[in-house]
Amino acid sequence: MIIAAKAMGFIDNLFRTKPIDVIHAEERKEELPRELGLIDLILIGIGGTVGSGVFATTGSIIGGTAGAAAFLSWVIAGVSCIISGFAYMEMSSLIPSSGSTYAYSYHVLGELPAVVAAWLLTLEYGISGAGVARSWASKVQEWAREDLPVNSTKADWINDSESISFLACMVMVLSVAILLGGIKFGKIFINTITTTKVAIVIFIIVAGFSYINTDNLSPFIPPLIPATSEEPAKFGVQGVMLGASQAFFGYVGFDEVCCLAAEAKDPRRVMPRAVIGVVLGTMFLSSFASLALSCMMPYNAVESDNFYFSTGFQYVGAKWASTIVHIGETGTMPVVVLISFLAQPRLMYAMSVDGLLPKIFGKVEKNGNLFWCTLISGIFFTLIALFVPFDYLWNMVSFGILVSFNMTNSALILNRTREQSSQFVYKLTGAMVAISCLAMMLFEKGYALAVGPATGYLVVSMILLVVTFALATIIYVKCPQSFGPIDSYRAPLVPFVPCLAITINWYLIAQLPWRDIGLGFGWIGLAILSYFAYGYRYSAGKDGWSTMLADGYIGHNSVIDAEERKEELPRELGLVDLILIGVGSTVGSGVFATTGDIISKTAGAAAFLSWLIAGFSCILNGFAYMEMSSLVPSSGSTYAYSYYGLGELPAVVAGWLLTLEYGICSAGVARSWAGKVQEWVREGLPAGSTKADWFNDSSASLLGALCMGVCAGIVLVGIKFGKHFINVVTSIKVSVVLFIIIVGFIATQPSNFSPFVPPLIPATGDKAAKYGVQGVMLGASQAFFGYTGFDEVCCMAAEAKNPRKVVPRAVIGVILGTMFLSAFASLALSGMIPYNANPPNGFYFSAGFQNQGYNWAATIVHVGEVCTMPIVVLVGFLAQPRVLYAMAVDGLCPPIFGRVDKNGNLFWNTLITGVFFTIIALLVPFDYLWNLVSLGILVGFNMTNSAQIIVRTRDSSAGIVYKLTGAMVATSCLSMFLFQKGYVIATEPANGYLIASMVLLGVVVGLTFTIYYKCPQSIGASNMYRAPGMPFVPALAITCNWYLIAQMGTRDISLCIGWIALAVISYFLYGIRFSAGKTGWASMLAHGYTGLNSVRPSLASQIAGERKDSILGQKHQSALK
Repeated sequence: MIIAAKAMGFIDNLFRTKPIDVIHAEERKEELPRELGLIDLILIGIGGTVGSGVFATTGSIIGGTAGAAAFLSWVIAGVSCIISGFAYMEMSSLIPSSGSTYAYSYHVLGELPAVVAAWLLTLEYGISGAGVARSWASKVQEWAREDLPVNSTKADWINDSESISFLACMVMVLSVAILLGGIKFGKIFINTITTTKVAIVIFIIVAGFSYINTDNLSPFIPPLIPATSEEPAKFGVQGVMLGASQAFFGYVGFDEVCCLAAEAKDPRRVMPRAVIGVVLGTMFLSSFASLALSCMMPYNAVESDNFYFSTGFQYVGAKWASTIVHIGETGTMPVVVLISFLAQPRLMYAMSVDGLLPKIFGKVEKNGNLFWCTLISGIFFTLIALFVPFDYLWNMVSFGILVSFNMTNSALILNRTREQSSQFVYKLTGAMVAISCLAMMLFEKGYALAVGPATGYLVVSMILLVVTFALATIIYVKCPQSFGPIDSYRAPLVPFVPCLAITINWYLIAQLPWRDIGLGFGWIGLAILSYFAYGYRYSAGKDGWSTMLADGYIGHNSVIDAEERKEELPRELGLVDLILIGVGSTVGSGVFATTGDIISKTAGAAAFLSWLIAGFSCILNGFAYMEMSSLVPSSGSTYAYSYYGLGELPAVVAGWLLTLEYGICSAGVARSWAGKVQEWVREGLPAGSTKADWFNDSSASLLGALCMGVCAGIVLVGIKFGKHFINVVTSIKVSVVLFIIIVGFIATQPSNFSPFVPPLIPATGDKAAKYGVQGVMLGASQAFFGYTGFDEVCCMAAEAKNPRKVVPRAVIGVILGTMFLSAFASLALSGMIPYNANPPNGFYFSAGFQNQGYNWAATIVHVGEVCTMPIVVLVGFLAQPRVLYAMAVDGLCPPIFGRVDKNGNLFWNTLITGVFFTIIALLVPFDYLWNLVSLGILVGFNMTNSAQIIVRTRDSSAGIVYKLTGAMVATSCLSMFLFQKGYVIATEPANGYLIASMVLLGVVVGLTFTIYYKCPQSIGASNMYRAPGMPFVPALAITCNWYLIAQMGTRDISLCIGWIALAVISYFLYGIRFSAGKTGWASMLAHGYTGLNSVRPSLASQIAGERKDSILGQKHQSALK
């Protein structure tokens, strides 16, 4: 019995978990200064991935593993990282401390698994950093040899691949020295170099596609070369999957940012966002850089060891580009070494605090630096970089990453379920992980690599795979999940997504040779030995972490607000619903309706740049919407934000501008869709036939009215039915656009990209300038019409589940998704047909495919456009009743628009507006209104940015900040109009306008700095999103918006001013008399609805008797305690 008890105690020690109270104690202790914001973390992550993956492994994956299908390898690895990333996002939000997988494993799996995780992370951080140092030294050596005679040995001292690498040693020493200066200095250096590196990769993508030769993509997946006893299989589907496992080395940065959580500002909020931001950014840059290299050079053109981006540019004769890439690789790749090593001391610090490493690794200097830990570990890994060849270690590094992913996914499942099923769920999860491993090993090693029939392995592996997901289903059904803290990120579909991630990771591990898998398990064996040699005896957990608990660091600072909610509108919309609503509104109105016009009439092939510029400007504006939607999660979007920040009259103006964006725009898209249907029908009729004229006449569009009426009918049924319809059709639409991009690039003729920016055709009296740089900028202002959906999701906040969390994420998700789809669809169309072509049926995607002889693709796109474009009408109209509802609740519209029926639907509001905009779609031609819509969007953006600045600062500087912000906005407007209208389009020298505009721009900068220094910013609630760079980012966004507005014709700007005048008149005719603000919203306050998350009461007055100005009175949030 005594022996049995000792044995049980021994096992309990091995699998002792760290309590959450101890984790909170470590978080509150805060020995390490919190210097890292969201942008810092994303740049650290991308800096650690883009370089180690793109520059170091892309060529070898193309030339030696997967061929042109290396693009798919990067995407597969990225998708797998996204699936695993959900686990890191939730665990980093729950456990925002140093250590990443080590910390998560200690909290959930136990002490011994945590030590194993730490050793695996050492492969990922320290060992891979030393390896990249040697890889960089090799690249410098190769570049030096290009200018030396053949067989010269003068450059051999730089890097001997078999023994000593002095240059690798030097770069490791420099990295250690930078980090010894502290994280604050290190992050500035990293951010600068990473930004440069990303610019280099974007240059590779853009320049590479300009030299595209589609013959190099055939065969896209080269024929399989089976494995031998000495070499693994390459090419074929197996090669694609092996390439994916190798590409994993290029994604190490996304989990590395989790290791820096102890130094992050507000880690519970920013860590999940940093994780997904790094994965998406890395996947985009790496996969498209790989595709660009494949397009320039056949996969079998040179040996895989010499397959680099510089080689690709030399192959197509672009030596200038090769030189730029050479300099970029050599100059920026060392930052990967720095970032990889950056996380290593943090990991060892976490282990030292837990007693699993000597105390010297846990010493923190007075300035917050880990001096001794960084110095000792730096010397060790410098010696590794100096002496150890890395030919056999790269796959071992990937093995470590994949196993650590599986540990984090397992920790996620257990953490969610162990409170109510502690013993049962550990057994089920362990069995699931082990069986999925066995299934993938049997499939890959027993079946896929077999030289003869091996059906038995296939059958057994499939049976085991079914058992794996059956166990996941049992966990879901039998093991109830805990809810977790309200301010923590929650991963979707647990345990199914983690189970899928674990299975994919085992499959990628199974692609590795047995030798590398054996080395990986040998490394795990060393981790276990180290634990028994030191950690088991000195673990802080042996006394229950009593020392730390005695220091009094335990406790939570969070305050849970008791919120009373009126919630007349049901909360039916999740994050995916909001993103699909936004993408459904943008992709279609922009891609299908305007891309051809921007290419043929405005910017040429550089329409690609127009879409990117418009998207960049939307990202700048998006920060304001993300913060304001978190602060004011109610119906109305810009209307609600303007009422809260600017006042009642500006709010009415905003409401009218949103009507341009939602209702008017939807009616216009309905007519545009009717025109496309009419053109398609005419293709099958004899020339001159008038049988299709009744579809869409310039005076009356019956088909446009029908489309508008059907969409209004769908919205009348209610948001729950509407969201399902939208989600399905939007998914189909996105698939159509992806089809356009993929097949369009296959059909691309590189000569169509020349000239990329056509020569400028100056403006005349009645026509705007086109082509040239001016055309690109004008195209950007027109492309704004394709980004309307991102702010539209803010209008749905009152019907969103947990709006403070999901609406900001939906905003950035919609912008990035739209920018990717629209820009690359535009590039694909430019590659298929010259910008100055004049296809008989218009400059559309179908015309591009027909120009290349892909009639079948043209038919698919025709069907896709016609069948999915009405979703833009539906989504655009969906937001219109919400704006009128918000205004009606505030007394600025008749009460009938604020009625909500028993089902939570805005029936009468939807019916009235539906009838009105159906008549608009029927009778009003829209040729002159598209630019007016873009103007409305841009002015609305400026109002939201202005509101954001004021809301952040008015608590401490109410009087001065309104004056400063107003002066900044007005001066910025005048500066951009003088520059564009007075200087750029002038037919004679006009340097006076240029000087005046630059002086005014300097004044704008000065006013922005004055706001920054003289108007202290409020802190805000901990669960709200905080936009970066305040007030500089909003000021830049406002200036960009005015510049885009200045691209518009005088007629369009005059129409917009007239529209705003109508808004002002409507306010004085109705709103000023019936505004709820005249009584301080006393009626609403009397019903007790006031609360931070109420639908309208979220904007109620702080106190009913507070002074209100009848025209510029702002709403204020109620103070809750």
